[in-house]
Amino acid sequence: QMPFSPLTADAEFFRISNFKPEVYEQYLKPHLTDGSQWTVLYLPTLLHPESKGEITLASRDPLAHPIINPNYLEDKEDVRKLVEGCKLVEKICQTEPLNSVLKSMAKEMNGDEATENEDQFWESYVRKYTITICHPIGTCKMGKEQDPMAVVTPDTRVKGVRGLRVVDASIMPNTISGSTNIPTIAIAERAADLIKNND
Repeated sequence: QMPFSPLTADAEFFRISNFKPEVYEQYLKPHLTDGSQWTVLYLPTLLHPESKGEITLASRDPLAHPIINPNYLEDKEDVRKLVEGCKLVEKICQTEPLNSVLKSMAKEMNGDEATENEDQFWESYVRKYTITICHPIGTCKMGKEQDPMAVVTPDTRVKGVRGLRVVDASIMPNTISGSTNIPTIAIAERAADLIKNND
């Protein structure tokens, strides 16, 4: 997926997008006339990444924050697809009329790394600036009883625990191709019916 987003670029946008503050301060702010300005952000997006993360308990303390390892870009195919996406976007932005009104920040942001090899350049860029799109799923995968990776059964019950259900996006077994909002509402509505019917 290749969304082109017109937006007002400011420090708050970069903060909520999980960019480090210095990325905004060093690369974008000097180009803004009034602290914020309309710009275009292109986001080559992996709808179905191959890399899988994990969440583990930090201790026996139930209030202790878990250890979250998203494991982004662990699979080489994810890196390859993002590199190809970046190359395509750069090519599109070099056509008119975009070329006369847009300025690519990629080379400036990536510094002098791997400039001799285009794929190496973009891999370096991808590894520096890849962010999550804020819709993680799958930490309590729904599946059949015999699936060793499944946490909940198809009726949202936690396997091996009586009287406990999980009803949110974490039970989705696979990444979907859009926002998780409406599917999560559908999961909740289905679970509500199951609970009301004492299924």
